[in-house]
Amino acid sequence: MAKINSIDVYCKICKTWSQAPLFIRDTETFASMVASGNTTNCPKGHIINSNKENFRVRSDDGGFRGNDTF
Repeated sequence: MAKINSIDVYCKICKTWSQAPLFIRDTETFASMVASGNTTNCPKGHIINSNKENFRVRSDDGGFRGNDTF
């Protein structure tokens, strides 16, 4: 169980990263959470999905990058 340093969400429209509206402390909790059907806004105001597929997680043991972020 590694400490999470940041969780970012990717906007496909403007191709930018912004801080995700999540407060999760460790990778074990992140792995077990269900994030589906949520939305948030990027800094430019676009409505984007807020789910694991467009998250980037930076943690003490490396991290995670969702499939929709490439």
